[in-house]
Amino acid sequence: MVDGTHAVTGWTTAIGKQSRTDRAQALFEIESAYTFHLRREYHENAADIDTARFFKPMLAHKYEEFAPGYAQPKLDGIRCIARAEGLFTREGRPINGAPHIHLHLAPLFEADPDLILDGELYNHALKDDFNTIVSMVRRKVPDASHLEKSCELVQFHVYDLPSSPVAFGERMDTVTSLLDNLKAPTLVPVPTELIDSQQAYDAFHGQWIEQGYEGSMWRSDTVYEQKRTKMLRKRKDFSDEEYPCLEIREGEGNWAGLAKSVICQLPDGRTFGATIRGDKKRAAALLHETHRVVTVRYFHLTPDGIPRFPVVTKFWGEEREM
Repeated sequence: MVDGTHAVTGWTTAIGKQSRTDRAQALFEIESAYTFHLRREYHENAADIDTARFFKPMLAHKYEEFAPGYAQPKLDGIRCIARAEGLFTREGRPINGAPHIHLHLAPLFEADPDLILDGELYNHALKDDFNTIVSMVRRKVPDASHLEKSCELVQFHVYDLPSSPVAFGERMDTVTSLLDNLKAPTLVPVPTELIDSQQAYDAFHGQWIEQGYEGSMWRSDTVYEQKRTKMLRKRKDFSDEEYPCLEIREGEGNWAGLAKSVICQLPDGRTFGATIRGDKKRAAALLHETHRVVTVRYFHLTPDGIPRFPVVTKFWGEEREM
């Protein structure tokens, strides 16, 4: 490390998993952490620190108070950056499970190789089945059956145009025009509303909640920023946080042979249990999978900092990669 702030933590103990010895588990965890940071903003050579590894998308802060701007429904999909080179996650990893999307966008990239589209791989008909989209999209080497299913179900919902240097309203007008001209049912411009009052915003937010969206996004009519910015705000009636997954527990009785709950760890080391969103087919599969990170949805924290009514909505394997 050169300059920067050193973080000091206590010793941890590696316990072997998946037939690994304790020593092998320790080496595995070290290598995973090393790879995790290299995939993001760390470099092995100090001379490369000013070289971006990938296109960093604009990320949102939480919504706090109203200001005039634009509103869009908040999707619960897979963030996708579309470029001439391919489709990429928000961490810059290639997305190989939806080649039909890039194929349908090809005329745009032929006309403008520098074009960049920002949106999510999503299908509102699957709004309560996030894992179906993930299972198709995250495959590194999808077979013919998965590609066929992906082509049938996965759409690209576009909500911004980072390659354009103009303010958001004008960018979104361009997105709508470009996608309308392509006339591809898999390419969907996200509904966008100009809002000039809290009352108007509340009306759209409530409408989108009723339609099954996660909430809404507030956008300032400013240029695109490749960072977390207060010019983009997310408004939800619940909270989502990622937690380490310590254990997936099997149920009893009618839930025998099915995953029923997840034991998660808080930053201070305490644990809590969460139920699982999904059907019984998904619950059966979870008992045979390994997940170290999960997304937990809850309404608020109790006075002692425990999520209230927690539900695991997403399983990320060894780490979040989308």
